[in-house]
Amino acid sequence: MKSPILRLPKTFCWLALGASVLVGLSGCNASDGAPSSSDEASVVEDSTPPPSSSPSTEVLPSPPLQLEPIQEEESPPAALNETLISAQGLGPARLGMTLGELKQALGPTVEFSPQSPFIVDFDAIAVRYNNETLFYLLHLAGDPLQDNDHLQGIVTTHPLYRTENGVGVGTSVQLAETVYGKATLSYNTENESREYVRFEQHPATNISFGTQG
Repeated sequence: MKSPILRLPKTFCWLALGASVLVGLSGCNASDGAPSSSDEASVVEDSTPPPSSSPSTEVLPSPPLQLEPIQEEESPPAALNETLISAQGLGPARLGMTLGELKQALGPTVEFSPQSPFIVDFDAIAVRYNNETLFYLLHLAGDPLQDNDHLQGIVTTHPLYRTENGVGVGTSVQLAETVYGKATLSYNTENESREYVRFEQHPATNISFGTQG
């Protein structure tokens, strides 16, 4: 008989953005390193109570994060001030733009580090600044992105990036329900049993939220 599992409040540990084939990809490790799957799939249930009132347009507070410059006299690239998650992109990375365009927008102080393997069937490019991984650019395993290739999938485990309502990595599912309505938690055993969440008023069909806890 399995030991009881202590269930802590679920929080978002990753967000994915891209075509439907990419929905639900990523895991719950720290921002420096590829997401990994859990050793055992657990029964997923809607562990949060339904909100007592209708979803609001409230904007949740963002954490007081600030990217530090590499050197005291050098400021971060202006494009790194873009932190919005929307159907069009994540921060400065816009779906449909080329890798070369993103590199040009971010400048030479931002690193683009290949991550292979990343997750099943996908490799990635980690976009890093000042020793922090900000987000990952997904591509099919064995088919590296070239500068003229278009971005089709983006994943982040960094709490800097938020939807217009302030939902991002570190936000609890219960708190997000006050903005987007009742949550449904599910997982796919064919996708490394990664757990993801959808809401009654989901912000966009191409945005996925992943959980931990």
